[in-house]
Amino acid sequence: MLAHVASRTPRTPPARETSRLSVRSWRIKRPWLAPRACRTASSLARVAPLASSRFATLAHAISSTNTTAPIRTRSVDRVSPDAMVRSVMSWARHPLSSG
Repeated sequence: MLAHVASRTPRTPPARETSRLSVRSWRIKRPWLAPRACRTASSLARVAPLASSRFATLAHAISSTNTTAPIRTRSVDRVSPDAMVRSVMSWARHPLSSG
């Protein structure tokens, strides 16, 4: 068991609780005002043109893209897990001879 050793400097007292916000957090926690009706109306009016221009951009990109030959892929036969285990086990019984 360790003996308690006295310290020459006293412990610092616990910090007081404060209700004042820090400089960084006051902007985050302040209440926001509701949007003005004129701002909301102008925002709603822009939604439709934005959506239509998005499709126009996509159509332009598709029409201006050169078509290329399809990439050739080799189909791989799928092997069941049981067949894979049997294959590994048969290889383990008859390993390749090093010659």
